[in-house]
Amino acid sequence: MEAPPPPPPAQPPKKKPPQSTQPETAEDGQTLFDDELDRLLPVGTVASVMRAAIPQEAKIGRDAREAAQDCASEFVAFVASEASDACAAAGRRIMTGRDVVDAVVRLGFDRQAAPLEAFLSTCVEKRRGENKVKRAKRAKVVAAQAAAAATEEPAAPAQPPLGPALLGPQPI
Repeated sequence: MEAPPPPPPAQPPKKKPPQSTQPETAEDGQTLFDDELDRLLPVGTVASVMRAAIPQEAKIGRDAREAAQDCASEFVAFVASEASDACAAAGRRIMTGRDVVDAVVRLGFDRQAAPLEAFLSTCVEKRRGENKVKRAKRAKVVAAQAAAAATEEPAAPAQPPLGPALLGPQPI
């Protein structure tokens, strides 16, 4: 019987190529750092908004999507900054939807204020409806617990445990 062939020599684990410390570069040669990439809206979201506004057979080029992504991200940051400044001036730390709508009006985007106002009212009404449902469910649970507690028989008084003295003399 032949001996099995010797195992192949152990190979050192493959090293991953070092991650580049160089930031990404945009097509126009500008350098994009991670914090700049994080501030951009998702390109897929921006592209779907663009597709909704153009004919179905039209196509959107990559550079157009990226340009719209930059513009939309900058617009959102501009409005959010204005709303944040207004909150800080009022001594508040939490920005609300009302603050955003007011910032849009202050910045002169009056045409966009009406749809935002309608959307904000829809969101507020929806949240109120959800809260009503939650309160109704909570009230049902509390009522059921109260009814269950009222129908339960009163607990028998606790009897002291039987100890050796109550059991009588024990054989040794």
